[in-house]
Amino acid sequence: MKKFTVYVSASAKESILEYIRHISNTYKMPATALRHYKELYDRIFSLSSYAESVNVSDKQSILRFGANARAIRYKKMMIVYTIHDTLVVIRAILPAATVK
Repeated sequence: MKKFTVYVSASAKESILEYIRHISNTYKMPATALRHYKELYDRIFSLSSYAESVNVSDKQSILRFGANARAIRYKKMMIVYTIHDTLVVIRAILPAATVK
């Protein structure tokens, strides 16, 4: 089975931090925010073993990140990524409700 290296872009890292801050500050749940942070990164790095098994998206809000963009879900968020040979690049973390 093909193994992939996962790289999280700067913009995706910023989106993750915004998401975590929102949980921590808006809902006053820092422990939950920390758990979400860990689980989100676990989900992202799990792509190292199956990234190609996810179909290329047909959603315009995903395809704006590249012609071969794909997305997986984490709770109410979408993790958008592209594949370049054996490199998975995490392009964005978006609220799933905005994906059309």
